[in-house]
Amino acid sequence: RTSSLDRDRLMNNPHDPNTATIETKQGRLHLMRGADPAEQLVGERIEVAPDAAVVRHPSVAWVQVGPEIVIHDATTTTSHVLDHMAGLLWQCLDGTTLAELFADIADGFGVDSERVSDDFLPVVEDWVNNGIAQVMS
Repeated sequence: RTSSLDRDRLMNNPHDPNTATIETKQGRLHLMRGADPAEQLVGERIEVAPDAAVVRHPSVAWVQVGPEIVIHDATTTTSHVLDHMAGLLWQCLDGTTLAELFADIADGFGVDSERVSDDFLPVVEDWVNNGIAQVMS
């Protein structure tokens, strides 16, 4: 998903239709356009338990652009744009268990932790299955 803010700054590359560039205050961020990450899944889907500790995969690079996070996976040349809530979750993936993380987010926003878990657990599972996050063993 690309927000209207990012669409205004997103420039197509006339030399390569599979890439685009976003202008940021820090310079230009080059993005590869990829297939829908869900279509790239091969084999069994990994289910992530709430008591799992999840971290960002070391092969991905990410940058905050306004309220959003742009993640680039160099191994698949796929980029992901996260809205501010998913971006908050992404920044918190530091090895803390998801249950603890969801409880902290719920407390900070004054909502039920079960609701946060229901909303965020599928997001984390997608990240793990797309290879941009990993479950710590």
